[in-house]
Amino acid sequence: MRFIPFLALFIACAFQSQNSKQEKTIRGASGQNSIEIECEASEVSFERWGGSEHAATPIVTKIAIKQAGRGVGVPFSVYADLADPHEASVVKINSTTVRYVIVGSDAGGSYKCVIHVKAGLVVSRRVSDGEFPDNFFEETRYVSVPFKD
Repeated sequence: MRFIPFLALFIACAFQSQNSKQEKTIRGASGQNSIEIECEASEVSFERWGGSEHAATPIVTKIAIKQAGRGVGVPFSVYADLADPHEASVVKINSTTVRYVIVGSDAGGSYKCVIHVKAGLVVSRRVSDGEFPDNFFEETRYVSVPFKD
């Protein structure tokens, strides 16, 4: 009978930890250029940069980028496969181009994601392995095609 209060407390704590979402926000800025990365702990159901399929990992759920104080539309594919970011930084290349850098995870799962924004549009993304960046990486180019009515 002495264990019943302990058992009730254990069940309540376990239930609470299952239902509470662990959220994490990473920020980086330089002048009027900034990046904010929102994450939510989740069981990763497929391979991600910085994630493991067997552990609850903070996955990136949103990236908000500002260039020269104005919001930039960020395609879902820029962050869809990123998990466990640790730091973010911003490097101004010239008056129209800014590099946003995300570093995530650690050891064998570490990665570096570089997002280039030019004139308010995401133009490329490169994610490279943290240990062998020249051997293992993927690059994506984004093209904005104007259309006429």
